[in-house]
Amino acid sequence: MLQRFACAAAFACGMIAAAPARAEAPPYVTTDTNIADKLELATFVRVAAHDGARFSTLGFDLAVPLAPAWELTLVPRFAQARHGDRRTLGLGDSEVALKYLAFPETESRPAVAFEPNVTFPTGGQRLGERRVAIELPVLVSKGFGPWRVTGQLGFERVGFKTPEDHGPVSLLVERAMTEHLTLGAELANDLPMRRPSQGETEFNFGAAWTFHDGLKLQSAFGRRLATQETPADLHSTIALAVEF
Repeated sequence: MLQRFACAAAFACGMIAAAPARAEAPPYVTTDTNIADKLELATFVRVAAHDGARFSTLGFDLAVPLAPAWELTLVPRFAQARHGDRRTLGLGDSEVALKYLAFPETESRPAVAFEPNVTFPTGGQRLGERRVAIELPVLVSKGFGPWRVTGQLGFERVGFKTPEDHGPVSLLVERAMTEHLTLGAELANDLPMRRPSQGETEFNFGAAWTFHDGLKLQSAFGRRLATQETPADLHSTIALAVEF
């Protein structure tokens, strides 16, 4: 059972390896504008499958509060890629992000935050991008009663010798159904600057259940549409977030 879980835990990395790296907040692509006031750890498993290949990731999203408006995030990953009888298992790419809340949310103004991040190619062949990726996103979020709308827009450069520039953009809409349950729907696109028509579009639907303050279970499933260069895929994520 433990071995199966480890395989499932590593089973989404191909999705990360096949696509440009991007900052992700489990279980969605869109990152929230919240700044951690305590140490927070989200352990997540992401699984993806397309065109006969299976991919997985076990990741740890550690948020460290630095100051009232500053947060440091560290995301190491373990990954597995499988295609037929071929299987690769090992360390995936690792991410470091620094979030700054420029404007807190008020009744008349959304929250605005910046989260520059760097993804390091610590994953081996088939387990990572194999190039450094730098992203500079802007995060905007506003609540409307039980609804919350969060948008993300940024610039990303993958590699240095032959760089690829992208414009990641996403929109997440969430609704609090009860005191404990929240549902969400997300549309995300990663637009290559030189080939915007080849942007990778994905749809995600998720839910979050808060057991009590500091403990939350999150899950999401979605589909990435096919392009001329990448096949369509189905993916899912489950994450357990703990606040210390």
